[in-house]
Amino acid sequence: MKLTPEATAAGSDVVWALRGALNVAALICQNRSLAGDYNNILKRHRALLNDAYATEQARYQKIHGRAGVALHDKAMTRLYNGFASVPDRRRFCTQAVRVADELLALPSADVPRIARRALTTMEPGALRLVSSAG
Repeated sequence: MKLTPEATAAGSDVVWALRGALNVAALICQNRSLAGDYNNILKRHRALLNDAYATEQARYQKIHGRAGVALHDKAMTRLYNGFASVPDRRRFCTQAVRVADELLALPSADVPRIARRALTTMEPGALRLVSSAG
């Protein structure tokens, strides 16, 4: 599987959601190699993921003030719960392995250009989960 890049890069919300989806997959899919790949993704794309997280935290604080951090945490809990309860867990897990492999082969600069497709490859309704979480 090769995810084709999109012309427009995904925003920090989608990049962070992709990390969240892979985190959930690493926890629920009972696949040791996926868990290892997830940890390697965190290392390989550390700067990108740190930037995405900081951008999301700042966005929530700008919109919600002091309550922003707590509201972001609640939104991420809703998002993770959505990924944990996908209708087709087998498909989610199979695709998560493929997406993780691809992310490990990409430079961080390319991740935002495949993030939307990676999420919808793992779970077709993923972008709805992202928009409903925040």
